[in-house]
Amino acid sequence: MLTILLPQPAAPPWQLHLGRRYAGPPRHESDATEKYYTAQSLDHFASNAQRLRHTWSQRYFEDVSSWSGPGAPVIIGLGGEAPAYGAPSGLAGQIAQTHGAALITLEHRFYGQSHPTANMTAANLAHLDAEQALADAAQFIWWWSEQHQAHNSSFISWGGSYAGQLAAWMRLRYPTSVAGAVAFSAPVLAQLDFYQYNRVVTDVVRAFGGAGCVQLLEDAFAELVSTLKSGAAGRTRAAQILKACNVTKTDDDDATLRGSVSGAIQSLVQYNEHGIDPSVASFCAAGASASSNGSTPLEALGAMLASLERYPGYCMLSLYDDYMEPLRDTNFTTGTPTTRQWYYQLCNAFGQQGCEPNGKDCGKGVPGLKPSLMAPLELGPLAEGLELCDDLYGLTATPPAAWSGHQRGWTNVRNGGRELEVSNVIFVNGRRDPYSSVSVLPEQLTPAQVALGVKAVAVTDGSHCVGMKPASSADSPDLAAAKAAVGRAVAEWV
Repeated sequence: MLTILLPQPAAPPWQLHLGRRYAGPPRHESDATEKYYTAQSLDHFASNAQRLRHTWSQRYFEDVSSWSGPGAPVIIGLGGEAPAYGAPSGLAGQIAQTHGAALITLEHRFYGQSHPTANMTAANLAHLDAEQALADAAQFIWWWSEQHQAHNSSFISWGGSYAGQLAAWMRLRYPTSVAGAVAFSAPVLAQLDFYQYNRVVTDVVRAFGGAGCVQLLEDAFAELVSTLKSGAAGRTRAAQILKACNVTKTDDDDATLRGSVSGAIQSLVQYNEHGIDPSVASFCAAGASASSNGSTPLEALGAMLASLERYPGYCMLSLYDDYMEPLRDTNFTTGTPTTRQWYYQLCNAFGQQGCEPNGKDCGKGVPGLKPSLMAPLELGPLAEGLELCDDLYGLTATPPAAWSGHQRGWTNVRNGGRELEVSNVIFVNGRRDPYSSVSVLPEQLTPAQVALGVKAVAVTDGSHCVGMKPASSADSPDLAAAKAAVGRAVAEWV
């Protein structure tokens, strides 16, 4: 029986993958104008005749309220695995005001309202990859420059998470199109068995909740597994305690509920922020309070999950069929807006399958690797995630076009992984972000990167996409230093 780690339903547009939310940057609403570039190429690498014949309309948002006009810089936010909601704001908006820059967000193909094809069949999704998205941006920049007489303007690519990858790769692949790149939390290393993720989750829970919180979660997970295995009464009890949408009936349903639990905690860790609740600290405090009042570990876990205060009527996804429905949906107008698309990209190019050391091929070759606190949830082996890739898209269990073995894929061959050699790029990471382990940290810069002027800054207690919000007097010293470093870098490039 196929056992997959499955996500909880999530209000934000970014998705959970195998129980883990792979998130784009925070939404930034703005007063930017919504527009469409109507001559985008479906396949940038086809013949000229085919490129001209097969075009589509790509959505973008434009804010020129601070732009000083032709010759002044342009900050172009590259869309990621979510709909675009406006032009870059936050720190980008502050920098734009300083330099009289225009602000643009180019929505990623196949997301939001940017539909290159009629639907999302596996055949059509062959046009969904980072290479095509980068070429989209290059073609758009040329066109926008023509429209605004901006050929002498310096374009700065900007993005967080997957969009941060694209921002860095844009400077690498199209150095004449962008003068520099700012990449927040950019997981530039494609890795199939992403065992490091839950190592960081464990460390963050211990750092902000203490060893007692780690132990409580491990005990709660063990109780959850045993309760689900005890029969119909146990499944009913687990559903009630965890506020599941439905009582589970099959092993795959049980795996769905366990994945929802892990996803909720992983998401919390990934976006943990000082002074803002819910946080890991408040989550763990809820568990300690429940335990002191005589709750079992599983009951304490229920109280901890309830403390997250997601939205009215929230329930935890618990049926396998409910999880699979949006993944199988090939329409743009129904289902979860980004699930099928993003999972395809993970299967085809980026990997990042959830994995524990007791799973097949997980952490292969890593001496002394031990399970994380998530291990009691019986997270499935690597092979099972790859089976789902085959089932949904016809991609083989070890896609030869994407992977050479399980550790280094074609994505890394093309772009260099963490060792990408490119000038005028600054990487910003939070050390408490699980994705920092596949990004570029200051101590990892190679001599070649240093010589080229690659910059990397890290915020000690920062989480995913740290640094994208506006500079504030409330920022910690190292967060303030990181934002200042971004400002200095952009000033050099424009």
